[in-house]
Amino acid sequence: MKKILLMNVLYKPNIGGVENSLSEISKVLIGNGYKVDIFCSNKNNEDDTNLEFIYKEDRTEVYRYNYEYGKFSFFKNILNSRKVLKKLTNENKYSFIISRNYFLVIVAAMTGVKSIKYIPPEVSYYSKKGARSKSSLKELSRDSIKFLLQWFALILSKDVYVLSESMFNQVRQISLRLISPEIINPGINLNRFSIPDLEERNKLKKFYDVSENKKVLLALGRFSEVKQFDLVILAMTLLPDDYLLILVGSGPEREKYQNIINKNNLKDRVLLFNSTTSPEDFYKMADVFLMTSRYESFGQTILEACVSGLQIISFSRKSGVNTNIELMLSECEGIYLVEEQSTDALANTIIQSFENKKIAHSNFTKNQNILSKRYSWSNFVSSLNIPIDKF
Repeated sequence: MKKILLMNVLYKPNIGGVENSLSEISKVLIGNGYKVDIFCSNKNNEDDTNLEFIYKEDRTEVYRYNYEYGKFSFFKNILNSRKVLKKLTNENKYSFIISRNYFLVIVAAMTGVKSIKYIPPEVSYYSKKGARSKSSLKELSRDSIKFLLQWFALILSKDVYVLSESMFNQVRQISLRLISPEIINPGINLNRFSIPDLEERNKLKKFYDVSENKKVLLALGRFSEVKQFDLVILAMTLLPDDYLLILVGSGPEREKYQNIINKNNLKDRVLLFNSTTSPEDFYKMADVFLMTSRYESFGQTILEACVSGLQIISFSRKSGVNTNIELMLSECEGIYLVEEQSTDALANTIIQSFENKKIAHSNFTKNQNILSKRYSWSNFVSSLNIPIDKF
């Protein structure tokens, strides 16, 4: 049986787009007769406990190295990961090795592994551009090192794939045009993400204690500065009381969000939920999905929300953000672009979207058909030049 190794520093139970992509890729490969191993660290962002070093998940085996913190942790993590990876590659003949992390590309090269397929999730230099607060000297030093390592990983990789045209341009620029990556579309799992009927919608609202009569806005993702969820919370101060905002995620900005909620007496109008393994539940409860990120290398949540029957509100590139929403959803209906990164402009567009909701409702199925044809996990794997049966 042919074997494939998938690599990323984090994997489930950690929650994120990259972790989800590894899981979906694994399902396609297993369905096509491959044996899949996943190599990652034992770091657990969900409850700060260490994860098992060897773990079997369905028909996938997960191998983890010990993730170190503190002084000299970078070098310790190189040694720890290299030791486990060397053992794996000595004991197994992998047909393909796919990495979604720059650090593990470099470690693999140090271990003597060749022909790595690298799918970078972001280019840190661009994700930092436009930040509203200035970075400290320590942060600038750390970001510069990360940028250099990302560049090095690109040079070391045999094949580089990106998920959007903007990422293609970013990789070309930072690699000094030495790397010309291939653009491939990720997938969407329609067994998970679908348009709910009224009964399912109301059942979920009851379970999560969400009023059936509210106009529900949803923002979902890591609570970090680049997501700009604080603008969404502040927009609630300009909206009528029948609007409810659900924020789902975790991260360093959570306390800041809570302070804004308390200061503006929004406790009953903004609900904070921890990051979840069931984002589909929240899509099915919402009316509108808000994408307020300053930077997105792709935007998987946009696809999930759109095929779940939500209208989408996002800042336009004209407003100064670096995202791919306009290209991804160019043929879809019920998409609203805000041309200014402000709470006033955001609130006005939210109101407009609800005024047009009855018109947009008939287009939800059309959106799902358009996106399901373009975004398929089996096509994604096939685009990596891995032989599979498309389905």
